[in-house]
Amino acid sequence: MKNSSIINITIVSIALILIAMQFFLAEIVSKFEGTDDQAVGIINELAPNYKPWAASIWEPSGDWGETLLFTFQTFLGLSILVFYFIKKNTKKKTDKC
Repeated sequence: MKNSSIINITIVSIALILIAMQFFLAEIVSKFEGTDDQAVGIINELAPNYKPWAASIWEPSGDWGETLLFTFQTFLGLSILVFYFIKKNTKKKTDKC
């Protein structure tokens, strides 16, 4: 295996481990309140009779659903970045030839 392949595999492995840690450590930081919850609290204070005019199509069950969606979003973004850097690295190698 080439040295650059080993480095790429190591970087992707570390990134996947960090993503997994985010999912499993979410319980530790679950005491923090999100901005959506803060906004609902302020709206209830300012206009207690307010009724939302739209409802969610699907709401994940429990706290793990939100965490899973954010983890998936992180994984997707990281995958796009890794793809870009691999393509860029491959293009540099073909330009040198």
